[in-house]
Amino acid sequence: MGASNVINRLVNLASFRASGGAVLVALLAGCVATPPVDESGYLIELPEGLAELAAEGQDIERVRLMEDDCYWYLYEGVVETTMLPILTTDGRLICNE
Repeated sequence: MGASNVINRLVNLASFRASGGAVLVALLAGCVATPPVDESGYLIELPEGLAELAAEGQDIERVRLMEDDCYWYLYEGVVETTMLPILTTDGRLICNE
């Protein structure tokens, strides 16, 4: 994913949140405690259904469940490394209920 794609995704996310949109996608895995993480804070195993919901082009090898109860992945670009929200093909956040 190029830098312009990352910028577009962040702009779309900011617009989505600014419009009052709520977190709209819930995983089918049910209500469970925080999943186990490794020493770096990344999920050891992805929750059931997450990989199928995620749009292509997102590296979901290193995923964290963040404070907003949504799943974010580590993006390593040419210029920077940052956490980005995992989005569905229609641009929705993937979060727990």
